[in-house]
Amino acid sequence: MDNGKNIHIIKAGVHSQMVSTKKSGNMFYGYPYGGPMCPELHSNLLRILDLHQNAYSLECTLNAPTLYFERDTTICIVGADMDWKIDQRPISMYENIKVKAGQILHGSYGKDELRSYIGFTCKFDETKIPQRRLGPEDELHILKDIDSFINRKGTKSSNPWTSIRIQRGPDWHLLNQETKEQLFKYSGKILSSSTRRALNLDSQPLGKELPSLGKSVCTFPGCVQLLPNGQLLILLHDAQT
Repeated sequence: MDNGKNIHIIKAGVHSQMVSTKKSGNMFYGYPYGGPMCPELHSNLLRILDLHQNAYSLECTLNAPTLYFERDTTICIVGADMDWKIDQRPISMYENIKVKAGQILHGSYGKDELRSYIGFTCKFDETKIPQRRLGPEDELHILKDIDSFINRKGTKSSNPWTSIRIQRGPDWHLLNQETKEQLFKYSGKILSSSTRRALNLDSQPLGKELPSLGKSVCTFPGCVQLLPNGQLLILLHDAQT
């Protein structure tokens, strides 16, 4: 453990709290599971920093806290634009930002959205993370810095809304090589006929001889379906499963 190399809370803001999806809250007493109020923002933040989905982030509601760093690390901020600055230098959101020991992160009140999430590429001592709203003079105790792939490369992360990782499904092997290559180079647009059930995409039809499924396949929100007419469909929350 590297003692004395922590993150100090100088000002806590209206409501700032460390959150994680693995926090169970007080379910034994009938209270709902704890965790981030905006789980999608929290999850996207961890993806940008290449962190495990159980990692912690700092949830900032309404306005920004002021943090003092005692060691070098990398951060990323998503959600509400709170005019974030390191010392007096404005910083961008949705990308990796290097912070040096002795620097201060601060901001103002949020714009357009209510909450911001700050992620850190350092491993915190979870036994010392306050299970409550943070206050002035609280500390986040750091065990070590996480040597993630993104940080080793030092590359700039992309906005999660413009870069989406897609996994192949169980019927991928049914497509011929020509159709697979078309998918790798796919370019299309979202049609106005899209609904809460699915996004309808329009492009040059894919494939000439598309296979038929021998049996039904389970689906879920986020699945991409290749229709008989060669167009793609992305299932949303109200889609049938």
